[in-house]
Amino acid sequence: MTHVGNVPPPAGTKPPPSKPPPSKRAQNTLLRGVSEERCSFCAKWRREVKALITSACSPEIFICNECVGLAAEMLGEQIG
Repeated sequence: MTHVGNVPPPAGTKPPPSKPPPSKRAQNTLLRGVSEERCSFCAKWRREVKALITSACSPEIFICNECVGLAAEMLGEQIG
């Protein structure tokens, strides 16, 4: 049985990228226990959509499944 808890990564490998610390707004949201997350494109709240995806670049930017679908349709029309 292999224990990986304290085993260093193999030579030549990079450590996984660290996540940026949460923004002040995100910290305040966590402290209050209230979700204020909404789509940055259509402004629908998390509870109004099936899924809300956060940006890898900024934890305060979101896009909902509906806006992703519209964007895919627009791209299909432009490309196809």
